[in-house]
Amino acid sequence: MVPVRNDPENLARCLRALAKTDYSNFEVIVVDDASTDQTGSVASSLGCRVVTLDQQSGPALARNYGAEAARSGLILFVDADVCVSPKTIGQFIEIFEGESDVAAVFGSYDAVPDKLNLISQYKNLLHHFVHQNGNHNASTFWAGCGAIRRPLFLEVNGFDTKHQRPCIEDIELGVRLRKAGYKIKLDPNIQVTHLKHWTLWEWIRTDIFDRAIPWTRLILNENMALYDLNLSISQRFSAILCCGLLILFLVGSWHEPWLLFLPCFGLFVMLLVDHCGHQDWRGYVMSVFFALLAIGCFAGLALRFEWWMLAPALIVLVVVIVNFGLFRFFARSHHLMFALMVVPLHILYFTYSSAVFGVCLIWHLLTRVASPQVKAAQQ
Repeated sequence: MVPVRNDPENLARCLRALAKTDYSNFEVIVVDDASTDQTGSVASSLGCRVVTLDQQSGPALARNYGAEAARSGLILFVDADVCVSPKTIGQFIEIFEGESDVAAVFGSYDAVPDKLNLISQYKNLLHHFVHQNGNHNASTFWAGCGAIRRPLFLEVNGFDTKHQRPCIEDIELGVRLRKAGYKIKLDPNIQVTHLKHWTLWEWIRTDIFDRAIPWTRLILNENMALYDLNLSISQRFSAILCCGLLILFLVGSWHEPWLLFLPCFGLFVMLLVDHCGHQDWRGYVMSVFFALLAIGCFAGLALRFEWWMLAPALIVLVVVIVNFGLFRFFARSHHLMFALMVVPLHILYFTYSSAVFGVCLIWHLLTRVASPQVKAAQQ
């Protein structure tokens, strides 16, 4: 089942990949979320069953409509910007037939993302690494390429339709499945190719507003203690370190305003390298040029050296050591220069994640304190 809105090119590639699967006994249902272009006709021309929504409602409701229309006892959810391999459906079928206690199964992106720009490579390879090293007895669900037994999906009322954007609707569904006592399995052997092109701004905006904030609220509201995927102990420790790095930077910038130049410079470098494509010769040239320029900047900083300047460098070093397996994977997937280029991106990822969690936690505690007082005043 494929939910989609205004994405005919990726949808066509997704459906053609499904048509090449080794498994034959399945039906493809495309739920068109009120597209305003030729998306629906693309699905029809490729022989798929199309369910069209009258108004844009988001992927959660779209998937629910698709599940209601399905006739099979198993539902495989595939995003419109994902290409499965010929053996993907067979892998899901084999697991469900061999393990009757499994309610849902999901896989991961593969290690060869379709888009070659720096942000897309980093984002998709990070997802691949996290899922490849996650707990096979999963705590959540992933609808990018995940399957579930249809009766159980209907039993827990499907996806929560209050999520009208691509958000954490699949994570929240997994939490409800686990609370109901059902088993969810992460199979790292099930790998699919992601077609999405990530920009720096889109990555940060999506991660903060569609991932970090709603996921943090879910954790706090449900009083959960998850230690899986990107909520592992090492990830949490890294986030705390980067929160300390942010505090040091803010305090240092108050006394030394010229420090504000450093993140601006780093952002400028990332945007240029991302624009050129890290595997393009221009990306290599710019990477080397700005690496030399950065060395010159740090040499200039050395002339104004103070002991407190060692603290940020030590924090970054510890974060790299804690996440050494990830950066080694980056280096092996591409090259050492790529691994070095994404260190600032990963530091940024931990920094805004920890900041968002801190703000949400404070807001959650204030809300809990104020709630009894409001009820008392109403009485």
